[in-house]
Amino acid sequence: MRLIFYTVVVFVLWSCNRNVVFKQFDASFEDNRWQRSDTRSYSFSLDTADHYDLFVDFSYVAEVQFAEIPIQITLTSPDGVSTPQPFVIRTKDANGKESGDCAGDYCDLRQVVFQNQSLSAGSYTVNLSNRFNHDYLPNVIGIGIRVTKSGD
Repeated sequence: MRLIFYTVVVFVLWSCNRNVVFKQFDASFEDNRWQRSDTRSYSFSLDTADHYDLFVDFSYVAEVQFAEIPIQITLTSPDGVSTPQPFVIRTKDANGKESGDCAGDYCDLRQVVFQNQSLSAGSYTVNLSNRFNHDYLPNVIGIGIRVTKSGD
């Protein structure tokens, strides 16, 4: 009976992650500060042309004083074309409640950058740049990206 239970658990966990093509998370922020001059870069390759989703993962200290955190996301495609776009990480909903999944003093959230976007095979780079209006953004635990194949 235990074997069946563990087999089901492993299958469920494997199923949840089988569409993940790439994920990387940086938690190296000195004094939990994301400096304005600090751009985080992530490189990955896609083996096949298909439709993909891009997410930003963000971890922060709970009850952050900023409901919106402006960043810039630059996607560089295999042909070398870079496409910058402004993006806002929303740490609070319209009612002022934390958007992230919080446990104690820490919150994690995942936001969609794009979904079901057609991408060709090849090497990509995603740069995340802090566009906060001060020298640094406080209370940052980490940031990263996740690329998944779009669901059917």
